[in-house]
Amino acid sequence: MSLDILEYQGRVPKRAGSLAKRDTILSAALTIIQDEGLRGVRHRAVADLAKVPLSATTYYFKDINELIVDSFVYFIELNFNKQEAVFKNIEQDFLENTSTNFQDSVPIKYFHNVLNTYLLGQISDRNNRLIERSFIQYASRIPKLAEKVLQIQQFFEDHLRSIIKSLGIKDSKFKAHSLLAFINLTEERALLAGDVNEQELSNNIELLLKDLFN
Repeated sequence: MSLDILEYQGRVPKRAGSLAKRDTILSAALTIIQDEGLRGVRHRAVADLAKVPLSATTYYFKDINELIVDSFVYFIELNFNKQEAVFKNIEQDFLENTSTNFQDSVPIKYFHNVLNTYLLGQISDRNNRLIERSFIQYASRIPKLAEKVLQIQQFFEDHLRSIIKSLGIKDSKFKAHSLLAFINLTEERALLAGDVNEQELSNNIELLLKDLFN
């Protein structure tokens, strides 16, 4: 991942104690976002929840936008390894162990299991999905946040395109976009409904992969 995505905008702590305090502030901001959305993020509210002086939040973050952007960076840091592991597992379990061109015979069952497991995991982690959606919905109001959201989305698109290209399948960009759109829609509907029909999800994944990989 580009280091620019994980670059904090606020004051960079020099000591371990200062780093821990800043992370406590960012963790409190994420809790507020989860419970109230981005509009609930205020210096006073974050300081009260983090149990730090108000001056601590304004010391590390010059304004609310900077605090929100750094909360997103912190959120990505906390969750990125789990996301990246999906791609690494595909590369290790499948792509690195074959030299076959699968243009005519894509192992749909393998990718069905990967995608189904991934989506069920994402859906079960409701709090993180709430936080994630809040950032995305608010990003158009804060250019620096929009920039970082687009960067992380591009990162995942590039990985998907690489996997699709490795299978010898054409139109990798379009098909990566289709997969991402399906993932986003599935997560959003599950978030709104509070649940997902697992059999329907499995069937939809099978239809999607057959269409994309043909």
